Amino acid sequence: FLANRQGDLARLREALAAADFSVLQTIGHNCKGIGKGFGFPGIGLAGSELEQAARARDLQASHAALRVFSEAVERACSSDC
Repeated sequence: FLANRQGDLARLREALAAADFSVLQTIGHNCKGIGKGFGFPGIGLAGSELEQAARARDLQASHAALRVFSEAVERACSSDC
């Protein structure tokens, strides 16, 4: 699960650079649902924030949400990777 989220980070950064809100929204949505299921509610919450920012097509909020998502993945990896 966490290795896949690390891969998501690279895809999210590329999507954000291209202002591809569809990719940001899809990955955020997927992480929102599975984060809690795998026992990582912080990743789920961060995914939700990312999804909402992308749905609003808000580039600044998407940057902030990606930082939160990245931090959540890093925190989870520091204890479980």
